[in-house]
Amino acid sequence: MGGARETTPIVPMAEPVARLILITPVLTDAAVAPLLSEACAAGDVAAVIARLADADERSLVNAVKALAPAVQAHGAVLLVALQGDTD
Repeated sequence: MGGARETTPIVPMAEPVARLILITPVLTDAAVAPLLSEACAAGDVAAVIARLADADERSLVNAVKALAPAVQAHGAVLLVALQGDTD
């Protein structure tokens, strides 16, 4: 009943680290993949928002397949926005 009460030590939280989000202009192909890779390597990039031009489904899938590895190799996430979705 009158025993000592255990307390959990307070551990200070780490300071938040700012990370970057890159947003591309509207892309018509995946030729920018090497540039995105360089950009991701140059800083602490959390995500890349790739704005893709309107195209058929197969072309969009191929563009994402080309862009994703360039971004993900640096620990960033690729988000895809189709033209018109963000306007």
